[in-house]
Amino acid sequence: VERRFARKPIYTAAPRVVQIATTFVLTLLGWVVFRAPSLRQAGAHYLAMFGAGGEATTRLDVRPLHGVVMAIAAVVVWTFPTTQALVGLARLPVVAALQPGFLLALCHLHWEKYVPFLYFQF
Repeated sequence: VERRFARKPIYTAAPRVVQIATTFVLTLLGWVVFRAPSLRQAGAHYLAMFGAGGEATTRLDVRPLHGVVMAIAAVVVWTFPTTQALVGLARLPVVAALQPGFLLALCHLHWEKYVPFLYFQF
């Protein structure tokens, strides 16, 4: 599709906020296919997402704290520098200081009995 439009996304002319929202919604819709155990359950989940009376596979327990966490996450996402900008700032001492934590996290994942990671379903 992008080749037809000279490798530019279809929504290039839309405002930046609309572009980000469109990408977000498409990503949410794509996650359902990877998370659902079957296409039938994915369809039911899509129906539930759009309020069409479908039965969701899981129920959400939304509490006020979740709203606070979402607000903090929004501030972080919209105001903090991107990873591309942070990579440009990375110097050897910073990278060397972070590597032990990264290796510790890898070891923790390796020795866990249950790792609820989405792509391990395949």
